[in-house]
Amino acid sequence: MHDFIVLAPACGSGNFLYIAYRELKRLEARLFERMAEKSGRLDPAQMMFGFVTARQFFGIDINPFAVELAKVTMMIARKLAIDELHITEKALPLDNLDDNFTAADALIDELANPVQWPPADVIIGNPPFAGAKLLKPERGPDYVNAVRRAYPEIPGMADYCVYWFRKAHGHLRPCTADDPLSDRAGLVGTQNIRNNQSRVGGLDYVVQNGTIIEAVDNQPWSGEANVHVSIVNWIKTVAPELLPSQRRLWYKVDPPSTVKSTPPRADDSSTKGFELNFRQCKHINSSLSDGVDVSGARTLQTNREPQRVFQGVTPGHAGFVLSPEEMVNLVKKDSSSAGVIHPYLVGEEMLKADGKPKRFVIDFGRLSMLDSGFPEQLHMI
Repeated sequence: MHDFIVLAPACGSGNFLYIAYRELKRLEARLFERMAEKSGRLDPAQMMFGFVTARQFFGIDINPFAVELAKVTMMIARKLAIDELHITEKALPLDNLDDNFTAADALIDELANPVQWPPADVIIGNPPFAGAKLLKPERGPDYVNAVRRAYPEIPGMADYCVYWFRKAHGHLRPCTADDPLSDRAGLVGTQNIRNNQSRVGGLDYVVQNGTIIEAVDNQPWSGEANVHVSIVNWIKTVAPELLPSQRRLWYKVDPPSTVKSTPPRADDSSTKGFELNFRQCKHINSSLSDGVDVSGARTLQTNREPQRVFQGVTPGHAGFVLSPEEMVNLVKKDSSSAGVIHPYLVGEEMLKADGKPKRFVIDFGRLSMLDSGFPEQLHMI
């Protein structure tokens, strides 16, 4: 048996590690209580030897001041646990955590090589929120190019936090029957981790040999950042005997229609309020849904050979789009215009309506300026 190790590779001031330490100490205290209940021989006044210590928690952060705060946070966590749980551990001496916390970039070192994280059974945290388009302005092109060279398997259009999801899953060992409670991760990411290239670079990789057991599909971030986030907890195994039979998928609940909403003030923190609910499901896919799994979608061969543009007509100006009444009036005035007026249907109208056009579009197709009659109309003007 080895010590149970928890790692936060973007630890900030240590909030996630503090919560993890507190919860593990609560579990430890409950185990001692049950041992006393079962044996009937343990003296409550007897000093218990604490198995969970701050030395089992590791953190990495690029901000040296945040790292020092994280060390203090974990020292305070020990004292708070002693007071809360009334355990008989001594608060002093303080643990020396200099070897547990590192001030460094969690992705690349000074030579732009991938950073080796310390061994861990569980990885937690909230990596930096930054979209692919904002990354270069914030971190600079040299850094971004170096990160992409170090992790070529991650698409360039993936959000910054995706690197942590991919690296965390690759860093964990496979969960086994001999050690069924380890090799798990729980990370907060931008809500875009469910979509497009961010999903391809991160969660698609996770579910190849891992299983998402609990997730929040999309919720407002409770902090100052104006961003929506997704939360993902997963285990690095697909073995049914090591997994819960049900997964838990959380989602944001819309307020009742009877509730009147007031315009939020810019300085009002209550505008971040929301309510979550969850449903039990048998599977959560990489889109953080229990519905259709889009990760297996493939480009249709008909969209490759022959290569054509299948988007259809996109009017460049609203003036080219006509209502049925406008179409009828225009044809009455000029019957020849009927040859360049066509039904305008998009996918939503084909799927949700009766299939009959509700709009029409003026489209001259491949007609030249002369064939279209424009010069004559301009002359008339």
